[in-house]
Amino acid sequence: MSTLSQQSTDSGSTTQPNTPRIPDAQTIQSQAEAGREIAEGNGEEADEAPGQEQYEDDDQDGSCGGHSNNDAHIPSSTSSSLTSTRVRVNMQSQAPLEMSKFDLKKARALAEWDDDVGDGDRRARTDPALISNLFADIHWTPRDGKAFFRVRTSFQTNPSPGERRTRESAPRHGSVQAFFFIYPERIRHLSVELQPDVMRLGVDTVALRFKLSRQGVLVLPPDLPDTELSNTGRGTLQDLRSLAARLDFVLHAKIRRLHISGHRLQQLSTAVSRGEVTTIRSLANTTSLYRGRGGRAVEGRDLEEAAAATAANTSHPGQGVVSSPAIDDDDDDDREGGLDEDAVCNERPPAYEEAGPSDARGKKRRRGSSTSIKDKDVDTVAVGLPNVRELCELLPSSIAKPLMDILAAQQSMFTQQFAAQEQRLDQLLRTTNELRAKITDLTREVDRQPDYIDNTVDRRLEEGLEETREAIMRSLTRGSMRATLYFDSPNRD
Repeated sequence: MSTLSQQSTDSGSTTQPNTPRIPDAQTIQSQAEAGREIAEGNGEEADEAPGQEQYEDDDQDGSCGGHSNNDAHIPSSTSSSLTSTRVRVNMQSQAPLEMSKFDLKKARALAEWDDDVGDGDRRARTDPALISNLFADIHWTPRDGKAFFRVRTSFQTNPSPGERRTRESAPRHGSVQAFFFIYPERIRHLSVELQPDVMRLGVDTVALRFKLSRQGVLVLPPDLPDTELSNTGRGTLQDLRSLAARLDFVLHAKIRRLHISGHRLQQLSTAVSRGEVTTIRSLANTTSLYRGRGGRAVEGRDLEEAAAATAANTSHPGQGVVSSPAIDDDDDDDREGGLDEDAVCNERPPAYEEAGPSDARGKKRRRGSSTSIKDKDVDTVAVGLPNVRELCELLPSSIAKPLMDILAAQQSMFTQQFAAQEQRLDQLLRTTNELRAKITDLTREVDRQPDYIDNTVDRRLEEGLEETREAIMRSLTRGSMRATLYFDSPNRD
């Protein structure tokens, strides 16, 4: 909003910034020709007339906002006359809503796959603790043709008693996170079921059926042996390794239609199945995980051997370690000279569950109100927004705390409004059921009315006839009667 206002002021336009007018093609052409004439009069070389395609490219630079520096190539004498044109053309050249990017983060999920051992029955993760700790991240940028799928979970650790942990050691806060990366280049086919037969996570359950041409990558802490995991943690790690070793599996995720529509998910599955999507490399980078120590990536034969070893209740620390997860295409295609703005928005430092313990000096640092979001249910956090809590860890507390307070207030307001809408829907549902019951009763009553009317008429007629008979009989018994008798003689002429 501030950008539009500033540009409209610089251009000398009297139009309000909040209600910009999109000029027609003739107006744009006339302004472009005027800019060329002014540039030629000053003896400067002007750029080509700014068309819609040029500013579409400028608008695509950076997914987190910002403006291009292409104005430096436009002469100063023509910049003011072309600024308003750029604003209006950019507004007209913006991508439609259905093609905008979305970032689904920490959606509750449940994985299901066909187990190769035993009788071959389908095996589902049904441990309640395991379900609550499994989350799915889905990122898609249609303009760039890039996407990324990530499944994360946490498992309990059991550190040795009396052992002192340092900052450089593995996380020992009672739980540690593990990730399962799914690269779009390795997906042979992806189908989306918006209404699966079994709603494992409630009415918002969406089933994503993956068929991979190559296994995904399991990312674990760099120096965490299986012997330091609790019994539950070893079971969780075994299930995660078994899932990562599969080529075909189903991921049930709780995705509310308020955040991402079913049509968008179908578009994503179609693009991935056609091979039109590549990996978002800033999200596939494992070097920033676990407080910058990087993750231990396990894939291929090492992943299968690790899954078989954990299934046999044997541990092989350090087996299956590779330097970095392999990606099918060149690594230099999407670097663009460094970390872009999309990476700043999406690549975040690890959360507290992933980070190791700090020393005495580190414990004195203030974390602001970061725990206020951590303690909230992930379903109450708006999906699609960047994780401001983790981004604010890079800022001073004096700046981070107001931002966290604003975010907490916005999330609280959103949660209250959503709860109020749910209550209204429940009330409408109850009212509808009551009206339906009343309509059914009235219908039955109307069906019984003809019989009631016939019975009433018959009864009234019988009562009327009976009263008439009684009146006649009373008249006959109470009144006097005269009789005149005439006798005819038979001999009378």
